[in-house]
Amino acid sequence: MRPKYIEEILKLLKPDGIFLGALFISNSKPDRISILPGEDGPPFWSVESEVRDLFISNFTIEELEPSRSAHEDRKTLEWSAHFTRNRPG
Repeated sequence: MRPKYIEEILKLLKPDGIFLGALFISNSKPDRISILPGEDGPPFWSVESEVRDLFISNFTIEELEPSRSAHEDRKTLEWSAHFTRNRPG
């Protein structure tokens, strides 16, 4: 499903377009079900390497780091993403 999501973003964003997102990232499966309810989401969680691998071929990763404005309960899970779509070629 995630590669399809990237395909849709590429359809919507022109070169130099900016993707901003709040992503749930954990290097291990989150155990705080109250924050990330259910096995299949939403919200959906990922690991940092997967996010980088999905975006790196079509985007410049300007920022991908834990959010400075996340709620205290989500401080380690909520990440800010700022990616710029690359120009073809």
